[in-house]
Amino acid sequence: MKKKIIGYLVIMLMITAATLPALGSIVTKESNIPKNNPTTSGFNLFYWLFERFPNAFPLLKYVLIVNGFLDGFVKEGTGSLVMRLTDAPPELNITEALVTISQVTVHYAGTNDTNGSWITIVNQSQTFDLIQLQNATDVLGGADLAAGWYTQIRLFVENALVTIDGVQYDLKIPSKNIKLITPFLVQDNLTLTLTLDFDVQKSIHQAGNSGKYIMKPTIKVIQAGGPGEFEADAGGDYEAAVNETIQFNGTAWGGVEPYTWSWNFGDGATSTVQNPQHAYTQEGNYEVILTVTDATNQTATDHTEAQIGDED
Repeated sequence: MKKKIIGYLVIMLMITAATLPALGSIVTKESNIPKNNPTTSGFNLFYWLFERFPNAFPLLKYVLIVNGFLDGFVKEGTGSLVMRLTDAPPELNITEALVTISQVTVHYAGTNDTNGSWITIVNQSQTFDLIQLQNATDVLGGADLAAGWYTQIRLFVENALVTIDGVQYDLKIPSKNIKLITPFLVQDNLTLTLTLDFDVQKSIHQAGNSGKYIMKPTIKVIQAGGPGEFEADAGGDYEAAVNETIQFNGTAWGGVEPYTWSWNFGDGATSTVQNPQHAYTQEGNYEVILTVTDATNQTATDHTEAQIGDED
């Protein structure tokens, strides 16, 4: 079976190499290809594909990277990596899902001149309630890294507690070391955001008729910059009295940084600060809208509510 897969990959690479010169002419975008790297039509097309669809072709990327075919995209320098954690709403009646992650490492592929190595991003225990991260994110960790290709992420999930139908279970985790093959490129003087979507619904399984549950973590890695992945969060709901100052908190992930921020507080007031403060002069319920625009003019919008009561 492995031989068949390798054979298919070789055929794909041969077809790709044969067709790149012809297809390269369709790429009209001025990409961010380092000036000291090859700029043939073939390289342009590869770069355009990986830049436009950062979450696609993971196995093809992996094969190309480990064989050194993509070294030409790398400009020496230092970039930044930010890792965030999120979760989609589960179907089970789960009211709490506490997951403790104690270590996160990434694998640097190296270049023709340097060897690959594992780099630690997180090396301390952090506990997250994944239910609270539905449609939101929390920062898992970050670091400044050498510019270049990275091929894998590994997480050590220390323990997990989940509350289902009001009963808390200490989940057995058969394999606490989670290996994610997800190639990504850190570029000089740029920040890359990776969002780890920890799918609780697919991760928790009932152990036969024992009444116990086990966790087999299912995690999807989302790289910023892909289509349809740019999202904003306005926080809230917010509550305050008339003339009481409210601290609003805006977050965004995906897209291409830097972001610009636009708040509409529902009473005619606006702000362009990421985390503004505002006080309402009349009681009532106000719809608050946050619109975030990224460097490519993509927009992401989120709505929340401010509930304003009488002054004490």
